[in-house]
Amino acid sequence: MSGFDYFAQMAEHAFGCRCTTALLHHAEDAERLYSSDPAFVSPVGRKRFANAPAMAQMKAEAAPQCFEGELQIRAMFAEADKLIDSGFLCLLNLPVKDANGRLQGQVNLALPEGRLDSEGMAALAAEAQKLLPLFMAARRDR
Repeated sequence: MSGFDYFAQMAEHAFGCRCTTALLHHAEDAERLYSSDPAFVSPVGRKRFANAPAMAQMKAEAAPQCFEGELQIRAMFAEADKLIDSGFLCLLNLPVKDANGRLQGQVNLALPEGRLDSEGMAALAAEAQKLLPLFMAARRDR
């Protein structure tokens, strides 16, 4: 089991997470490294920051993001209909930074609305940061 699988299973069991993805940041886009549910979100592909407001915000701020409810999701995600139709109306995006504080990528989670509090978000952020070696290995392999 990979570190990404472990994280996804922990998030599912503790918070009811529907899907976890991991994206490696590059200069102009992000590359998907992992999806816990390939039928819901492809485990491969790239998306330009210019076409993804939430990812562009992550790149600029390198801070956790929580979009909860239909209005927030519609404002930030081109694939809002698919996300809303899934019934998981809390999207949590967590930065993964290197030892120098540089953003290397992000981990995204689709969660049930109202299921996450600040303690849960902090716990997930700490666990996501432990995935840094996987991001760095992926960067070396590119």
